[in-house]
Amino acid sequence: RNIIKLLDRNPSHREVVKTLGNGVAAYNSVPTAIYSYLTNQEPMQTIQYAARLDGDRDTIACMAGAIAGAHKTHKSHEKEILGRLEKSKYIQELADRLWRLHSRIHA
Repeated sequence: RNIIKLLDRNPSHREVVKTLGNGVAAYNSVPTAIYSYLTNQEPMQTIQYAARLDGDRDTIACMAGAIAGAHKTHKSHEKEILGRLEKSKYIQELADRLWRLHSRIHA
């Protein structure tokens, strides 16, 4: 309910954090990560928004980015984002292996 209320307005970062939280506990970070994605919906904008919040912002930005990436990442975004990561080839290899495993299980 709080996320929906915030989405209907344009609250400050302070109000978002006060309403949803920004701590290390899941109940203080997951709602904020979801809100960060829902307000922006593009992977890089989502990550940048979440990173501007105080508190456990690196975790919140990672979760929000994962949500955005899972939902919205296109091949053009994928190369740009992966190119900035340390060990990006290894990350891509892990993702490919996970997809192959998923495909075998659900075949």
